[in-house]
Amino acid sequence: MNLLRFFILLFSIFLSLGVCGQALQVSGIILDHGTQEPMPYASILAITSGKGVVSDAEGKFLIKDLNADSLKFSFLGYDSQTYFLDQSKKDLRVELTISIFLGPEVIIRPLSPEDYLKIVIKRFSFNYSQEDHSIISFYKQEILEDRRILDHVEAGFYSVINAVDLKKNRHQLALFHEAEQDELQFMRKTAEKQKAKYLKKNPEEAEDFENGELIKSTMPGPNALLGAHVGNGKLSILDSTKFKEFDYTYGPDSRYMGREVITINYNSRRKSEGVRNEGTLFIDKDSDAVVSIQEQGVLVIPLTARPILFAVGIKVENPPYRLTLKYRPMNGQWFLEQMHWDAYVKIKKRHLFSENEDARFFLSQNLLIREIQESGYSAIPDAKLFDTEKKMTEQVYPISGITWDRVK
Repeated sequence: MNLLRFFILLFSIFLSLGVCGQALQVSGIILDHGTQEPMPYASILAITSGKGVVSDAEGKFLIKDLNADSLKFSFLGYDSQTYFLDQSKKDLRVELTISIFLGPEVIIRPLSPEDYLKIVIKRFSFNYSQEDHSIISFYKQEILEDRRILDHVEAGFYSVINAVDLKKNRHQLALFHEAEQDELQFMRKTAEKQKAKYLKKNPEEAEDFENGELIKSTMPGPNALLGAHVGNGKLSILDSTKFKEFDYTYGPDSRYMGREVITINYNSRRKSEGVRNEGTLFIDKDSDAVVSIQEQGVLVIPLTARPILFAVGIKVENPPYRLTLKYRPMNGQWFLEQMHWDAYVKIKKRHLFSENEDARFFLSQNLLIREIQESGYSAIPDAKLFDTEKKMTEQVYPISGITWDRVK
């Protein structure tokens, strides 16, 4: 396999990270996700060095001369969170969620988790809007290689959402910012040669390799996140025909946005669709609506790809990933509020007569829905319609009133 194409494939499959190097000063605040109250005396651990501090009485913390790639935040009774650091992230806002894995406790209910989920699925059309509406959202994507920025994009979108057929969603890119990018360092000499060969055969794609870039970002674009929805039938955990692929158990009752929720934990029995995963469904007691999903797992490298990787001397660990999906209530129904995923991948290139090369990559995408309008919204003209096949820099059409202060 052409190495350039391999890297493009690798980056499109995985969500990954990398960090190392110079000291940072990191500050921030730790909050309870549900109540938004500060969390005093929470633990902050620098994973690489093993050194730790605690937040003060107001939930704030400051770490000077930090020489670590990531911080782990934890508090008794809450799910811990790990933040991967880079030069652009020095002031953190960390929100911890009450743990839904509180030991071996199992809740007994009249229905099995699977039977209850069938009721949840039947109520999709009642719990989520079936009418078109508009949204204003903030989108961010990032690729890092050992703390170097290979891709960092922030954008503001105005969208008209087709509630029945999400493929018919229409988006207009109103705001756009792209950070200065570094060049890929991993296997740089080899990649330079492959790049030259590729562009010789495909000269029309030369403009896609700006500033000496050795890779093209092929991450799923904002359309993939803007089209996310628990009721679109694409989530195996909410597909009754695939229930046998998971183990479901009730967890302790919890709270979400001040409402009582039922929690159902799930674990994949085996690799499913290239993923081994576990997570929790948060279901509103009153409406039986799935209001949040928190998932973690590993992306399993296909067996067909392993011989190819071995042949070119590359070792890739199955990368861990995290996924969060959140909804918010409005006028008796639930609307998407946030979707986020990230993952971390380690790659090693083995050499017979020279030192091996190691790299760590981090990929992430985040979408925050800032405003929702159910009626009286403006249509998006075809000439300003966002096209994932075109460069984002060529598709910015500002909208009066949509500013960075409004979307970030």
